[in-house]
Amino acid sequence: MTERRVVQWKNRYWIFIVLCIFFGVLLAIFGVQEFPDSETYTGMYLGREPVYPLFLLILRKVFGDSYKLMAAVIQGFFAAWSIYLLVCYMGKIFNLNRFGTGCIAVLFLVPHLLTPLGAASHMVYTNSILSEGISYSIFNLTGYFLMRLMLDEEKRKRDVILSMGMALLLSLTRGQMMPLLLVWGCVAVFSVIADRKRSLKKKMLYSITAVVVTMLLFAIRSGAVFSYNAVVLGVPAADLGSGTTFLTNVIYTANPEDGEQIEPQEIRQTFYYIQEKTELEGWNYKTAGEGLINQALHLEESHDLIKFNHVEVFITWYLDQLGIKDRTREAMMEQVAMSLTKQVLPQCFSRWITLYFSLAAVGFIRTVAVIQPVLNWYALLVYLMAIVLMLRLFWKNHRSRAAYYMLFVFLLICANVFATSMTIMCLSRYMIYNMSFFYTAVFLMLYELLKERKKWDIKI
Repeated sequence: MTERRVVQWKNRYWIFIVLCIFFGVLLAIFGVQEFPDSETYTGMYLGREPVYPLFLLILRKVFGDSYKLMAAVIQGFFAAWSIYLLVCYMGKIFNLNRFGTGCIAVLFLVPHLLTPLGAASHMVYTNSILSEGISYSIFNLTGYFLMRLMLDEEKRKRDVILSMGMALLLSLTRGQMMPLLLVWGCVAVFSVIADRKRSLKKKMLYSITAVVVTMLLFAIRSGAVFSYNAVVLGVPAADLGSGTTFLTNVIYTANPEDGEQIEPQEIRQTFYYIQEKTELEGWNYKTAGEGLINQALHLEESHDLIKFNHVEVFITWYLDQLGIKDRTREAMMEQVAMSLTKQVLPQCFSRWITLYFSLAAVGFIRTVAVIQPVLNWYALLVYLMAIVLMLRLFWKNHRSRAAYYMLFVFLLICANVFATSMTIMCLSRYMIYNMSFFYTAVFLMLYELLKERKKWDIKI
């Protein structure tokens, strides 16, 4: 296949039309979907990142009662556009034929089929009134611009700015995605170091600049959340919600004696109430099964029960005793939760860190499969295969784009898994962001190896 033919194939906009039809069919079949968390976005609750509630607010002002339907339509269109850009770019940069390009497109559609067909909720991300409705598409666009920054030989300021902007926007849509700001910093430094046209002095200067900008992005993100809470919601506070979530995982691993040093006494008593109730009802680590996977799955069953039935109930009771009942109570709840976490975590750190790695193990599995004894081993094998393929490509050609793409995907996966495990649990809907990126990377590495051996000469 000639280069001209490949480029013509990539520039056909009917690929985008087919993607729009796909998401339109999903909307027609499953309709607009609401879940228990939907009210926290439509009602603009404290603790939610600002982008999605503001998105819904604007649609409500423009379209009135039909705003949820319009949200689903826009989310489907946005998903189609993000996948279209990725498919076209990968087809061009990896010089794919029609078969290869079609495989890439299918792999990016797989996550949108897995949950409606396999999950009990039948959730369709683009139909849902949840931040996932747009966060998956923003994640795809962030990956797209980061790939351009990493893989293109010609580094353009536009790609630096757009990748940075998308990473920041994503972190303001889902707090879980804040590590993408670090990923941006890593890719920016890598692109500077890998640029053979720059002098050593410029490489050092630009690398330092990238590190400084990364730190500024975290500050900008915090300032944006604080401003949203203060101006729109009337509560001048930074991130809310993560404190009670983090405390829940700590409580899961705590014993009564871990609270002996807590000050003041009233908060210590609150800890004793929470810990005692949690242990009596079998929601702590002592009733988990053997092995890392079983411990993580037991935490998943217990987490929301601990958080909503005990952590929030008893902290609310404590604040009621202090006479705090206005909208500042949620911010105060966060402060109490963080105070408890800081005092209890050092006492139960060995148990908490074991839980942390249990959650991470589940996160890595759910990025590429589902939790099931056979598929757990499959996940391990497919990761090992990806590493072997990547190392082999680097051995054959240290500038292999497919190998660098796989390295980039591993960075994305680690950032998502380790950050999510830190505060909550690695549910499939949190991990599935990287599934398509992982399998497209494996496919492209195999494609590159087979193409070099002239066993992949498909004229389609």
